[in-house]
Amino acid sequence: MLQSNFPGKSSLMRCGHTIAGFVCALLLHEGTGCSEWGCDDLACTSGYNVDFTAGSAWAQGDYRFRVELDDYVVTCEGSLPLDPSCETLSLSCEDPRELVFFGEVGCALSPAEQSFAGFWVNSTDISQVAVKVWHAEELLVDVVLAPKFAVERPNGEGCGPVCTMASDAIVF
Repeated sequence: MLQSNFPGKSSLMRCGHTIAGFVCALLLHEGTGCSEWGCDDLACTSGYNVDFTAGSAWAQGDYRFRVELDDYVVTCEGSLPLDPSCETLSLSCEDPRELVFFGEVGCALSPAEQSFAGFWVNSTDISQVAVKVWHAEELLVDVVLAPKFAVERPNGEGCGPVCTMASDAIVF
């Protein structure tokens, strides 16, 4: 189960914008133009997605994340295992502008299967993203990313919504 603090976004919207767009395209008449029902803004959301991919299970204990968006810094702290009731998010962030939202994976699973999914930035006005991740006091990740935003039209040319998106993955 993906528990997320993405405002108003389910795991499908966070990770599956391409799938949702494809499904909507199948519903369109002959794949051209908008159907009578069309698709709404759930098919895509403008922003920047960064997925975390770990080579092995995430270790239990305290984590600290630092995300620097150009000159704006967001820090988050939390720990594994996650709340098994899935009612409380593990991570708490200092983010006055509410730009960065982290995903937590596996709250209902065994602690060995739990992780932090990555994060979503609710902005397209960024050119550089510096990410640091610590487990306890050990630095696990120290990387600088340069988002490459592209315009997507999941419902076809001439049919909204139009979204500007970029994504990256951090492997550690």
